[in-house]
Amino acid sequence: MKNLILSSVLVLIASSAAQAQQAVQWRVEDGGNGHWYRGVLVAPPVTADTGTAMAASLGAHLVDIATFQEWSFVSAVSDQDALWANNSVGPLIGLTTDAADCSAGCWTTGAPVSFTNWHPGNPDNPGDDRCVFLYIRSSRQWQNHPCGEPNWGVLCNSAIIEWSADCNNDGIVDYGQILSGQLADTNQDGIPDVCESPTCADADFFRDFNVNGADLGVLLSQWGPANPNTVSDLNHDGVVNGADLGIFLGFWGPCPN
Repeated sequence: MKNLILSSVLVLIASSAAQAQQAVQWRVEDGGNGHWYRGVLVAPPVTADTGTAMAASLGAHLVDIATFQEWSFVSAVSDQDALWANNSVGPLIGLTTDAADCSAGCWTTGAPVSFTNWHPGNPDNPGDDRCVFLYIRSSRQWQNHPCGEPNWGVLCNSAIIEWSADCNNDGIVDYGQILSGQLADTNQDGIPDVCESPTCADADFFRDFNVNGADLGVLLSQWGPANPNTVSDLNHDGVVNGADLGIFLGFWGPCPN
């Protein structure tokens, strides 16, 4: 099973010209969870906080790992030249060893810790060494280290992130549906439009920082069935109607810029 997982991931990575930012799915039909994983390059120094914020901006989270099988998949995803600052310093994962309550390791997502792969002697110095990176490329075990400080002379420059959200509860991870075009993500934040609450900016069709009669004219001109260019379908239900008008009127007046 381990060799099958590794082979399938490496084929996917090779077919994408080994780009560090190519997402791959651990498919359910291959025994996976349907989640998507991606190694991303980030400006060093990478910390648990900056890594978490970066992942959230893409609709993802720093990877958490529940089983050996999942680790085998993630380990293969991480084995890309661009993700390793050198052969010792690899990408950040979503584990932290904050001495306050997680000296033995906690996932930043809050997921239970059911699997670990620590390098011998780790974790150590909890609280001070609270960021966890992959260590030594040949083994890719886990090493905790002070956040934002050089690891053996170099700074970590990457992280592994994961998409697991299913905000519309259809049993399919949203990110894959965005990639396939099944779900729209017009602001490219990794969260389907249908799952995001409208904002004042969404109702400001003219982008003049005011929701007023000019915007109302746009909404009324688009009344009825919506298409991909229909900006006034504020609740993304495929039709512009009274529900959208109600949302629109709730934002009437100046919009913050």
